Amino acid sequence: MKGVPLLALHGLEVTHRSEGVPVQALRGVDLEVHRGETVALVGESGSGKSTLARAAVRLLRPTAGRVLLGGEDVTRLSERRLRPLRPLAQLVFQDPQASLDPRMSVEEIVGEPFRVVRRLACRSAEIANRVAALLERVGLSPALASRRPWELSGGQRQRVALARALAVEPEILLLDEPLSSLDLPVQAQLVDLLVELQRERGMAYLLVTHDLRLARQLAHRVAVLYRGRLVEEGAAAAVLDAPSHPYTRLLRASIPSLEPRGALPPPAVEPAPEWPGAGCAFRPRCPIGVARCEATEPPLVPLGGRRVACLLAGG
Repeated sequence: MKGVPLLALHGLEVTHRSEGVPVQALRGVDLEVHRGETVALVGESGSGKSTLARAAVRLLRPTAGRVLLGGEDVTRLSERRLRPLRPLAQLVFQDPQASLDPRMSVEEIVGEPFRVVRRLACRSAEIANRVAALLERVGLSPALASRRPWELSGGQRQRVALARALAVEPEILLLDEPLSSLDLPVQAQLVDLLVELQRERGMAYLLVTHDLRLARQLAHRVAVLYRGRLVEEGAAAAVLDAPSHPYTRLLRASIPSLEPRGALPPPAVEPAPEWPGAGCAFRPRCPIGVARCEATEPPLVPLGGRRVACLLAGG
């Protein structure tokens, strides 16, 4: 028994307005993340991954559906009632240069959660000691505490962002493309750190990424998002080694290191055309689609230990 998930999304929908026209960013997403588990959310740019992460921590208010943190429905909570639950889940943004205030020192950035979120009535010296301990934990020298974000490297800024999130002792971290702008050696160091933190604290991660190699390295489960809808979800090895949905196969084929030796590169794929709103959203790009795919939107159903939204999967 896994118990109550730390994060549960039920029928989650988010609709934006673009020039007065409603645009569905998420459509009926069901997803769970349990303690000590890493779930990778993968898909192309514009598939809704970052929107899902922001809605999951209530930085965006969902249009429909429910968000549960630690079993408690937070979907419609006011900010006052939501505040005590915010430490449970923290979001680490893709670009720390944009998410860290350039006017604040590292000590002020990492120390702010102690003052604001945890409301600790402790002396400045005590907060400074806690900040120094967190900086060391994420592999930074406490001597950097007086620096400003713009005086740090990209890897150092991302570690500061991680330290700030850890200050409130979250149970789940939502990591939005946390390594995409970093050099490979720095990526490797941060991957090791995330694995270590999970082992020590039993933390859960929802990893938003377009990098299937990173998903394979870190994730226990992989969820594939296409145009705001989950099209495949299951154990990472199963989904990445033997994808069932044609879109997952397309993503996998785009990463040569995941293909069998000697495999040919995939054919060029045109940008996704506008979805007419009926049938399977992937149909205009699908190499195996048939006429009924144009009329029926496939539900996400269990199939061989995973969930797949394809009328032809397993056939």
